[in-house]
Order: sequence, then C-alpha cells, then structure tokens
Amino acid sequence: MWSQVPLSSATRSEAMNSERSAGLKELTPEEKRVAAELKRRDAEVRAHEAAHLAAAGTLAVSGANYTYQLGPDGKRYAIGGDVSIDISKGKTPEETIEKARRIRAAALAPANPSQQDLAIAAKASKMEAEARAEIAKEKMDGLKKDSEVGTESNQPLPFTSFYNSNAKKYDFNQSYFVNSVA
Repeated sequence: MWSQVPLSSATRSEAMNSERSAGLKELTPEEKRVAAELKRRDAEVRAHEAAHLAAAGTLAVSGANYTYQLGPDGKRYAIGGDVSIDISKGKTPEETIEKARRIRAAALAPANPSQQDLAIAAKASKMEAEARAEIAKEKMDGLKKDSEVGTESNQPLPFTSFYNSNAKKYDFNQSYFVNSVA
C-alpha cells in the first residue's frame, strides 16, 4: 500500500514543496489525501513502536528506529519502525523463564502485532519451554541422585515386608498375602 518515494520523485516533491511554502502552489486533492494517509500511518507506526518500547522496559537495547517517507507536503512521515530488544537467555533457567515472558509481552504489546512480532513471541515461548524442560531435568536428576544415597556402596536397599499377624504365608510371586489354615 505504501511505497518509498524514489529519489527523483523526492527531489521533484521537495522543489514543489519549496514553491508551496513560498505560497506559490497549494496541494491538490490527491496530494491532500496522500498526506492524510501518511499522517495516519505515521501515528499508527509510532504508537506500535511505543507499545513495544514500553513493554520491553530494560530489555530494550535502543529506542525506536523509523523508516520515513517524504509526503507531498514536504514533511517526513514514519511508515515503518522497529525496537531492538535483548532476546538472549538468562543466567539460570528461572531467569530465562522470566525473561522469555517479558520478551513475549513486548512482542505482543501492540494492538496489531506484525508477523515479525508474532515470530519473536513464538521464539520466546520456545525459550520458556526449553528452560522449563531444563528445570524438570534438574529435578529428575536430583531425585535420581537422592535415591542412590541409600547405602555407601550405592547398592539397592534391602526388601522390607509388612508384618500381618493374620497371614500364615506370604507369596512373593503374587505380591499379596495368602491366608492359610494349617
């Protein structure tokens, strides 16, 4: 919908704008429409990038960067933009989870996230899932280590059976008590 103005057109437009500013020529209805569209797009782009920046907080590496187009009225209008944020992992899995949540929130902050915003949010979700998996693995490794602490030689613990005074016989193959009258 929006296209960059080629340099030759921009130069011609600048010459026309200097004439307009001198009061020699007014904008045509089509030029007024284009200028109004560019003004609307500029406001939309600035609000979109401001939402990213506000949600990113300390993750923001820079402020918003804009791509401009010169309008028929001689003004520069933002037609695109970006905010650079730190998407590296945290020092610990827990820190990575928190950081991934903040990255996802920053990516999805605008009312209408772009395809690139959605891709960053998906990457943050994946980063969070990997950190959760790492925590789960650490817990499993810890449980495994705890179960190996039973004896000095790390041999299995001896079998302990339950005493049942009514039982006359214990059938180890069937794993239940068998009462017999003898």
